[in-house]
Amino acid sequence: MKYAIYKNNIGGLYEMDYIDNLDDCKNYMFGPFIKEDRLPIVINMMGGYHSFIKDDKNFVKFIECNEDINPLKLNERYPINVKNFKFGWISPDGITYHCGATSHTQCAIYICKEFVAEPMNYGAEKYLEKQKWIKTYKDSNREFSIYIEGGHITKQQYETLCDLGYSRHEYVKRLVRRSENNW
Repeated sequence: MKYAIYKNNIGGLYEMDYIDNLDDCKNYMFGPFIKEDRLPIVINMMGGYHSFIKDDKNFVKFIECNEDINPLKLNERYPINVKNFKFGWISPDGITYHCGATSHTQCAIYICKEFVAEPMNYGAEKYLEKQKWIKTYKDSNREFSIYIEGGHITKQQYETLCDLGYSRHEYVKRLVRRSENNW
């Protein structure tokens, strides 16, 4: 499988399937509708496609690998410990995985593929939550929010939240009061 690799707006990379011949289009729902003059195309993970533009400012490179292997490593796709971290996951060790506001599920899948013995596509977010990972996201008021199952954080997670400037966040203060006796 050939992938076109692009930079995203959070500092990581993402892949799109790269198709440059009609035979490879057969595996996709839209395959019968693609004509030779539309090639090459790139296909996103939702199945949408568009023409490949060689001069796209976000295009980085091509990667070829087996279809069952992720072309990007976890830290290439979801930057680790970035200064501008806002949304993503914080491990019990305090390591951040930055995924932006809308990619928590996909990021959780990548994290699980990296750290869990059995590959996990469904339930990856729930798995991380049960393992005491913090999920940072936008709440319904479009404000920064935190979720941790059980309401207890580790000292390393607290230190990371402080480094990120969230020590005064009311929910973080509550988490500290509940958790600090266990540190």
